[in-house]
Amino acid sequence: MKKILLPKYGSMKMDDLISAAENLAKKFNSTVTVFHVFNCRQMPHYGTSAVDLDDDDIVEFQKELDDTVKLLKDKGIRVDSKLFKGDPATDIINEAESGNYDIVIMSTQGIPSGQRLLPGSVTGMVMNHIDIPVLVIR
Repeated sequence: MKKILLPKYGSMKMDDLISAAENLAKKFNSTVTVFHVFNCRQMPHYGTSAVDLDDDDIVEFQKELDDTVKLLKDKGIRVDSKLFKGDPATDIINEAESGNYDIVIMSTQGIPSGQRLLPGSVTGMVMNHIDIPVLVIR
């Protein structure tokens, strides 16, 4: 397991996801790619749509990404990063397939148990459209 994809798309469980990525990376001497996607269709955390984003918003997303990268690097993990504006599920699927990753680490984002991993959720969409193992953190 040499390549780990760690999507960051608004998950409320990033600490748990980072911890899982760190543990796997240390065990298998893997590289982690932190993949931040901000949703073009709707941005509920920011109360705006992606078409309304200005340079300051993009700088903030890059800062969040850089903070995650620094956290992993400080723990001795090889890490790189990518920032995308688009549809999280589609972009994660495309990156997972084109990047030759061994595993994707995602969460259920704390949504109600009856809705977890439904076809409309980002995690559910990714799980249903890639042949790469997906570690789901609840």
